[in-house]
Amino acid sequence: MEHGARGHRRGGAPFLRGPRRAERPRMNITLAVTVYRSPSPVLAALLDSVTVAAMRLEAERPGSRLMLVIVDNSDGGTDRTRLAALVAERPTLTARLISGQGNVGFGRANNLALLPSDDDILIVGNPDLVLAPDSLVRLLDVFEAEPTAGLVTPGFVEHGRLTHLCKRYPSFVVLFGRGFLPARLRRPLAALIDRYTMADRPADRPFWDPPIVTGAFMAFRGQVFRSIGGFDERFFLYFEDFDLSLRVAAVSRLYYAPSVRMEHAGGNTARRGLKLIRFFAASAARFWGKHGFRLVAVRDRPPRAS
Repeated sequence: MEHGARGHRRGGAPFLRGPRRAERPRMNITLAVTVYRSPSPVLAALLDSVTVAAMRLEAERPGSRLMLVIVDNSDGGTDRTRLAALVAERPTLTARLISGQGNVGFGRANNLALLPSDDDILIVGNPDLVLAPDSLVRLLDVFEAEPTAGLVTPGFVEHGRLTHLCKRYPSFVVLFGRGFLPARLRRPLAALIDRYTMADRPADRPFWDPPIVTGAFMAFRGQVFRSIGGFDERFFLYFEDFDLSLRVAAVSRLYYAPSVRMEHAGGNTARRGLKLIRFFAASAARFWGKHGFRLVAVRDRPPRAS
């Protein structure tokens, strides 16, 4: 029996049956996860959670389905065998693997997975996530209830605490201080950093139009993502999510939905070695060159916003 067939039979007297819940529209999802040297236990936790969330989606929204696309960004596709084995251990999970292109960067990797898809909802997800069982169902509920939302960001549970990862437009002082200064030297910047991280917006309440949302989990309406051409592939690592948030805001709206939840390992990648610091600095320069530079002030809009 095909998914979605229940509830469509028309025989019998209507007054013998109770009121039927209106059928919710079928919506198909593609979730892209880019992997570069992620530990197997971390990936296993993600895949297990995605499997459960996909089963819940199919049960509560008959006819909807999830396609997981894993992009192997290892050099020469050397991680393909390991990743394929992890997927094979979960036969109920619908997934495919893109491999062999090498490390093409975060943005391009996700474009490889998402731009060819004609699905209704396109998601970028980090490997270090653990989705709540009802996360995909609630995500579709949000898109259905909020038709003007083009990009939805969820509530993240980090170290047992619900948080959002929304931000205002960054200044040089904030990014440098938050990323590289020790805690005691960051204290004079506390108010500025709090404004940047939108600490004034409670994590347990939804809100519209955060200027920037994290690339750890970005859920797009498919037509919005496709209309702007996905990620700007000139950003190899870092700030591609900042840039994409601003570009989505130019054609649609961003929405924070704490009803959609998942665990996130978190962490500050700007402190993980000289090579990553170089990537961070190069991408920051590209971002400010594209959208405008701010030295100190933190604002909702970039300097070059139309």
